[in-house]
Amino acid sequence: MRLPSSGFILREAQDLAPRAILRQLRRSPTPPSPGLDVHSTVLTRSRRASQSSEVPLSSSAPQSQNIQTNTITSWKEPQPFEVFRAIERKDLMFLMEVRDRAFSLLLRKTGDATPLLHAMRIGQSHRDVAIILLGAFSRYINHLNDEDILKPRTKVILKALRTNLKLAIDYGLAKSQSDLTASFLQTLVMSEGDKWVWAQVSTISHALNAGIVGQPVKAAEFAVRRFATKELGKADLIAALED
Repeated sequence: MRLPSSGFILREAQDLAPRAILRQLRRSPTPPSPGLDVHSTVLTRSRRASQSSEVPLSSSAPQSQNIQTNTITSWKEPQPFEVFRAIERKDLMFLMEVRDRAFSLLLRKTGDATPLLHAMRIGQSHRDVAIILLGAFSRYINHLNDEDILKPRTKVILKALRTNLKLAIDYGLAKSQSDLTASFLQTLVMSEGDKWVWAQVSTISHALNAGIVGQPVKAAEFAVRRFATKELGKADLIAALED
């Protein structure tokens, strides 16, 4: 029996690992509110303290309040340059904390770069950081409900998210970094929700009814390319796009 070469195994790993990371990030649950976590922890500790020492609950309340205040105020929203620095240092834990506490910072454009674009510009050494950021985008979209989508703030965030993805697609094509294009495109389509999908379903159904003349496959491909970005519409061959 002939075993596959190390080169083949490496190529397979480089292709499959990012997809596995993205799937895991999309499944990760939304963290509960930090304030609720602290409050419940303080109450639990207060109860334990009161039970063990038989001290009335009222005497431990000021101490619990101080603990809660100190814990909540320990988080300070970082500046944009700190997010960019974390990307350069590959500080994934910091980026995940920003994702949970101040997601909009991961979308904010500073100068001519967004956090995702900055990671891509550094190069292949920071591809894993780009994947983490993309996973954060997908996770945000997956945890939205119908009521959230109608909120003005959510619409602003989704608009910024789409801008991030389109910039990433354009840059990837310009610099021959199209390996994540399919994932960018998938997340971009997800961000539009049902409205865009149903509109395209209607268009393609008309093409199907027209038979061969309607060219439904070509129409579907063109709709996705046109939706994504002007640069993607010009790209003749992107292997990953077929995914």
